[in-house]
Amino acid sequence: MQSYYTVCSFCYGLSVALDMVDGFAARTFNQSSRFGALLDMLTDRCGTMALLHTLGIFYPSYSFFFSLSSIIDISMHWIHCHVSVVKGQISHKTGLKDSTITPFILRYYYENKPFLTFMCFINEVFYSSLYMSHFTTGRFYIFYILSVVAFPFAMFKSVLALLQGYVAAMKVVEIDIKERHTQ
Repeated sequence: MQSYYTVCSFCYGLSVALDMVDGFAARTFNQSSRFGALLDMLTDRCGTMALLHTLGIFYPSYSFFFSLSSIIDISMHWIHCHVSVVKGQISHKTGLKDSTITPFILRYYYENKPFLTFMCFINEVFYSSLYMSHFTTGRFYIFYILSVVAFPFAMFKSVLALLQGYVAAMKVVEIDIKERHTQ
């Protein structure tokens, strides 16, 4: 990722696009599975982690921020996916409607596909623009401008991830309490 930035950017963008197509196709043709959901989550996290690691090398004074972003992304998604598997759900994106502990904004995020898609897309735009800015400003400083515009959305997505982790932790506590009472 530290050289051949045009090839890398193309492949990363293609990966994000194919991920969206794959998810849509799985839902459309009723091919969703727990394994598919977990594999999708794992590949998404690995791709993002590689990009964040590279950004930490490119921008050493911000490496703590990129490390923290990576930790939040991986750990919050992991616990959320773990809870969905324990509860027998096909996807981590289900099971939020009935929960009284899920904040409105998190339910809205998962229930409103255009909003979820936009937030995921703009988050990728932020990190990808930072990556490209290391090599080129682009025409009319486009990568710098995209980074600045996308930054607040990327931070908001991190807040959503923290909420997601909190809700998942509370669900684990609920499961533990129910299991103790049935023993």
